[in-house]
Amino acid sequence: LGSFFKEGYLSESWRKTKMEKTIDQLKHHYIICGSGETGTYIIQQFMKRNVPFVVIDHDPETIEWLKDKDILHVQGDATHETVLEEARIDHAKGIVATLSKDADNVFVALTARQMNTSIHIVARAIDENAHAKLKRAGANFTVSPNEIGGRKMAAMLLKPSTTYFMDSVIHTEDVTLDLEEITIQKESELANKTIKQAAISKKTGLIILAIKQADDERFKFNPTGDTLLDPGDKIIVIGEETQIDNLRELAQDVRDE
Repeated sequence: LGSFFKEGYLSESWRKTKMEKTIDQLKHHYIICGSGETGTYIIQQFMKRNVPFVVIDHDPETIEWLKDKDILHVQGDATHETVLEEARIDHAKGIVATLSKDADNVFVALTARQMNTSIHIVARAIDENAHAKLKRAGANFTVSPNEIGGRKMAAMLLKPSTTYFMDSVIHTEDVTLDLEEITIQKESELANKTIKQAAISKKTGLIILAIKQADDERFKFNPTGDTLLDPGDKIIVIGEETQIDNLRELAQDVRDE
C-alpha cells in the first residue's frame, strides 16, 4: 500500500514538473483564463488548430479534467499577477478572459495590459454595460456569448443556408475550408503591388474577402484589383489550408513557433 501511494505521488510529481518545464519554454502562445462552458469551446478550437496555449483555472475538478486531457495549465486565480507570470504572460501573444464575473474579466484585462503592453486581449462581457469597462481596461475586443447566441439563432431561422455554410467552414470535423488573416510583410513580393499585379487568387486559388489596411480600422470588403497592398495590410481570405500556407509564404507572414 505504501509503495502504491509512493509511486502515485512520484508519478504525479514527475508529470507536474514536466508540465512546468514545458510552460517555461512557451513563446508566442495564448492564455485562456477560465475553462467553463465558453472556455471549453475555446480550448477545443485551439486544440483543433494545434495552437500553443495554457489554461488558468482554480477549480480542482476542472484541473483534474485538464490533467486527463494533457492540457497545459496553471492552477490559481487569473486575476493575480503571480499566476499570470506562471503562464508566461510576458511571452504570450494573446489572452482571453472568460471568467464568470465581469469584474474579474476587467481585472484580468487591466493586469494583462500592464504586464504585456503588446498582448492581444479578448474578454467575455456578461452585462451589457461591461463592454466599455473592458475596453478601458485594455481589452482589444469584447464578446457577449448571449448576444452571439441570439444572433446565431436568428440567422439559422432567417438565413439557414448561409449559416450552414459558415458553420461548415469553421466548426465541422471535416473542415476543408478555413478563414484566415494574413499580414503583408515589407519583404514580401506582394508588398506595394495592386491585387491584380499580385495575382493572389491565380497563384493560390484563395478567395479574397476583405482587406484591412494598416492605417485604417475599417475593413474594405470585396476589394477591387486596383487596391494597393502596403506592408502591414491584412488580407482576409477563405480557402484550403495548403492554399493559405502558400499565401503566408508569399506574404512572408511566418507563424510564430
